Amino acid sequence: MSETLLQTRAMFAPDTVNAEERTVEVTWTTGASVARNGMEGSYLEELSMQPKSIRMDRLNSGAPLLNSHSAADLSDVVGVVERAWLDGEVGRALVRFSSRDEVTPIFNDVRDGIIRNISVGYRVWKYERDEQGETPVMRAVDWEPHELSLVPIPADSGAQVRSEDSLKLNHEPEKDSPMDEIREHEGTMVPEAIEPETRAASPEDIQAAISAERRRVAEIRRTVRAAGLEADVADQLEQDGVAVDEARKLVIDQMAAKQAAVPARTQVAAVVTHDEGDKRAACMEAALEARSGLREWDDQSRAYVSSSLLDMAKESVERSGQNLSGMSRSEIAGRAMHSTSDFPLLLSNIARKTLSAAYEAETQTWRPLSRQRNMPDFKPAYELEIAGQIIPEPLLEGGEYKAATVKEQQSSWRIYTYGKKISVSRQLIINDDLDALSRIPAMIGRGMSLFESNQVWALITGNAQTSYDSTALFNAAHNNQGTGVIGEAAISAARKALRNQKDIADNRINLRPKFMIVPASLETSAQKFLTGVNPTETQNVNVFANSLGLIVEPRLDDASELIYYVTADPAQVDMIAHGYLQGEQGPQVTTVADRDPDGTTIYARLDFGTTLLNHRGFYKSTGA
Repeated sequence: MSETLLQTRAMFAPDTVNAEERTVEVTWTTGASVARNGMEGSYLEELSMQPKSIRMDRLNSGAPLLNSHSAADLSDVVGVVERAWLDGEVGRALVRFSSRDEVTPIFNDVRDGIIRNISVGYRVWKYERDEQGETPVMRAVDWEPHELSLVPIPADSGAQVRSEDSLKLNHEPEKDSPMDEIREHEGTMVPEAIEPETRAASPEDIQAAISAERRRVAEIRRTVRAAGLEADVADQLEQDGVAVDEARKLVIDQMAAKQAAVPARTQVAAVVTHDEGDKRAACMEAALEARSGLREWDDQSRAYVSSSLLDMAKESVERSGQNLSGMSRSEIAGRAMHSTSDFPLLLSNIARKTLSAAYEAETQTWRPLSRQRNMPDFKPAYELEIAGQIIPEPLLEGGEYKAATVKEQQSSWRIYTYGKKISVSRQLIINDDLDALSRIPAMIGRGMSLFESNQVWALITGNAQTSYDSTALFNAAHNNQGTGVIGEAAISAARKALRNQKDIADNRINLRPKFMIVPASLETSAQKFLTGVNPTETQNVNVFANSLGLIVEPRLDDASELIYYVTADPAQVDMIAHGYLQGEQGPQVTTVADRDPDGTTIYARLDFGTTLLNHRGFYKSTGA
């Protein structure tokens, strides 16, 4: 079997042109022998014209009419094969030309008999070799035509223009065909010793070549980067078409020349100096963390156990190459906070770590109910809800399939920026007041966590509107509110309401109750209700024992000490969304040294947003 796509020539029939329909009949093959050259020498190729030998499906399924077998672009398609058939041992087809402006001149030349020749592109699945004659014959007994193309020169001289005159078929090979000269010049070779008369690059061939070139370029660039060479080295290797193995050799040579030009002693000295500075800065930071209670004292932190903030400031400035001789304590502190030393970064890191520790320590009871989605920017983000149950319908004999329908709704939200600042003065450094440097960021960190919780719970206690229908979260139209104290009857009503919620396509979605959310005033009652006991009678069984997770939120007391909520499983339905700026989750700390000439300012920033996504997962009870 040959996977190679071959071509042979045929011709248009100008007398059969229909100018109105832009169609013309084609004789696309007569099965004539064509002289070929393969790895084992010359041979004749014949296409069997027996119906069982030709796979006509692709040709009769809208095969393209191309311009010279080119398939690199849609503009190469000039028409379509409307119908193909066998007329004895002749292959015929009706082709229709495109009505595009650029195709019209081609169609006119066909109509006027100027362009007569076409080529059929085909693939051979099975050959039979016949060596009885002087020249071996490779007969295609299982082959498949793929497309027809406009070409300037035919190889099959018997495939003539179809007209009223009968065709004169010549089944003798043309030894001196001009196409043989072209093929010999191209030097194309194909598997199984079969060489096509001409070989047009298929889309698969083009894509393979592109992929190979991309791999070559990527590997060259990776090698150049790993060697520490400039990007223009890779550019030159790419432009010169250097193979990957040769490129690696050239890169190694250039890397060796580069390293030989740099004294090894200087390199080592620079590395040692850099590493020593990093180690001392890390020890300072460890000591400040230990003093702030963020870590235990260890060998690293004890290196600066007796050093004050001013001592660390002075060492940091001196290590950056500055001379502090004769400077007062105030001048040293000011220089440390406004220099290129790593002391401002040291203060910023301590502030960030104490802030983050306090932020993470604060309990956020709303997180089990919310889905996090971080944003790439501050523009509105859109949430799309799609609903619909694709339920099959009876299909009667001869009946049609009915199209499935879905519905969708959209809501939008965005994140906003919130922040606070911390001023670190020279007095704080001189007084070695590390407590103030750690306590203030910790208070801000805790405050940011509380702020997030306030934002989320306000959506529920404030009965916020859902953006997709501009209706309050708890509303009669949403069928998600009821009455009754915590007990079997009230929780059963909540469960029933959740089970019977419907999506935007009016399909019941059967939500499962997952959490009971109560104010602190109802914590004891909720715990008793959800705790399992061993009753002696069936009617005393608590079917809700240990069935719901309990969330106690004191902020609910501010709105009501009686109202409680039951929610669905967030895995079934999205109810709340929250998010941060991508790559900056939680509080972010930045140090700016030029705002205050007498100190440094540390800015704490929070990019945060939250929204209601769906009312269907919530149920509210008045508690009475």
